[in-house]
Amino acid sequence: HSRARGGGSFFQEKRPPPQPTTIFRNLSEKGEGTMKLTTAAILSLAAVPAAAEVFFKEQFDDSWSDRWTVSSDWKSKSEMGEWKHTAGEWYGDESDKGIQTSEDAKFYGISAPLTKPFKSSDGKELVIQLTVKHEQKIDCGGAYIKLLP
Repeated sequence: HSRARGGGSFFQEKRPPPQPTTIFRNLSEKGEGTMKLTTAAILSLAAVPAAAEVFFKEQFDDSWSDRWTVSSDWKSKSEMGEWKHTAGEWYGDESDKGIQTSEDAKFYGISAPLTKPFKSSDGKELVIQLTVKHEQKIDCGGAYIKLLP
């Protein structure tokens, strides 16, 4: 079964990357390497990442179904599967839940609106992240996002 993990779905504005830093590498005669970092490189590694404007974030808490709409008009009811709120078979934290497909050979569709509108005309880039954990050996199928206006 496929499971979208809590904290895995984010839509955010892309910020410019930090300025590149130089890392020097010294090689000995034996081919062994040691790394020497410049002060600028060390400081850049400790820097806080740039803040981004978040348009959508889902943690899949117990009220997840209030924010999501299950798609049902595109297939008959007998072809549609049920979503299950679970941590799945393998987890590090049982309270970190997501949604999971519960039946094999069924169709699944679900949607949720962005928290606020994203306008591509503003010249900003949009970064989309989705985490999926497949817990079964599947011959076909998959998980994907359709971003609609």
